[in-house]
Amino acid sequence: MSLSVDQGSKRWVDGTFDIDRRIREGDELWRGDPQMDLRFNFIMQRFEVWGVDAHGDAYIAATNERCDHELLRKLAEGDWQRGREAEMRVVLHERARRARVAAEEREARGEAIDRLGWAIRRDLGHLEGGRRNVWGWTPEGSHG
Repeated sequence: MSLSVDQGSKRWVDGTFDIDRRIREGDELWRGDPQMDLRFNFIMQRFEVWGVDAHGDAYIAATNERCDHELLRKLAEGDWQRGREAEMRVVLHERARRARVAAEEREARGEAIDRLGWAIRRDLGHLEGGRRNVWGWTPEGSHG
């Protein structure tokens, strides 16, 4: 029995078979698992990747409306064997976020110090012999 499909469908079918092969054999994005199957759920109108756990129970590992690399990305993100790598990405992202927030706070404090120094010079500068002889404040707290 042969399968006859038009040119557009043939590309879709070939792409589906390639994703199925990459799910089983792996590629640069996903390590691969020979026990996983690619299925189409006609009721939900989506593609599903089914796997079998250590107890022999079937489970849905990933779903997507299209059969593309997004399925492989979802599998890689949910891979417990790559958990340490994912954990490190989260830790590095959190460190970068904290550093960015700290820099923004330092910048805001610096602006407040500048405004305070200007206000002090404006209000009290005449007591020191005019506006020429003005004390300035630096972020380190020294003056001169």
